Amino acid sequence: MAKNQSNLMTKAEVADELKLHPSSVMRMIKRGQMVPGFRLGASLRWRREDIEAFVAKLAKKP
Repeated sequence: MAKNQSNLMTKAEVADELKLHPSSVMRMIKRGQMVPGFRLGASLRWRREDIEAFVAKLAKKP
């Protein structure tokens, strides 16, 4: 189970990975510009694979 937990990222971790402010991450989600996270209790989480795929997709855009 610990492996799955390390696979999940918080809003702060996603923002750090993307070199953005956490409020920018939320703004991008509201605009539909980023993969939405999911609720784990009251907190938002993202799968690391989803963020990596999102970054890879952005890198392929001309």
